[in-house]
Amino acid sequence: MEQEEQVEKEETKSVEQEERERKRFLLFVLFLLFVAIIGLTIAFIKITSELGDDIIKPPVEPVTPVSPEWKVGFVAETSKGVPSGNSTARVNCGSIVKSEVSAVITDVKLLPTTNSRCSYPLTIKNSGTLDAKVSEIIFSSPNGVTCKTEGSRMTCGNITYKVSVDQNGNDLLSEGAELKTESEVLAYLIVEATGNNSSFNEISQSGAKIILVYAEA
Repeated sequence: MEQEEQVEKEETKSVEQEERERKRFLLFVLFLLFVAIIGLTIAFIKITSELGDDIIKPPVEPVTPVSPEWKVGFVAETSKGVPSGNSTARVNCGSIVKSEVSAVITDVKLLPTTNSRCSYPLTIKNSGTLDAKVSEIIFSSPNGVTCKTEGSRMTCGNITYKVSVDQNGNDLLSEGAELKTESEVLAYLIVEATGNNSSFNEISQSGAKIILVYAEA
């Protein structure tokens, strides 16, 4: 009986010894994990302090500057002239042919004693990225005719050419007039009989040209 009790005590002692060993092992493993975590934290702090914001912020792509674009001129098209005044049946306005840089009247026939007139639409567009302004208005004389130019007006004998922002020719386009980017304006080339010729014979001219020169506003 005593022998059995002795064996039981020794077995109990052995189990308690194993339990203590297991607890010590677990404590050792937890200690190693703690040391590893502390080491990784210190290493991360050191790396971030050396690299600064580069490790946090994504790289920023460089912005390519956009070059300003200059694109100002007439809208290229061919338009019929519109007659007005008395005896419009005998007035021939022909057409105006517009490229981006110039506008040319093909033919015009007016009556000098009836204040006859032709008006031609001029659509001017600024498709660029810079504001513009009229710096010069250039007229070219009709074929075989001597003319006198003054500002936005050209007088060729009994016929006067002028650039206006209204269809009646009352508000002339002037140098310095601005045209904002991405906008357009409708102007008119007015051709009217202004002489004192008492004859009822038609006055014909052809080939008159206008160029509007724009500069940056």
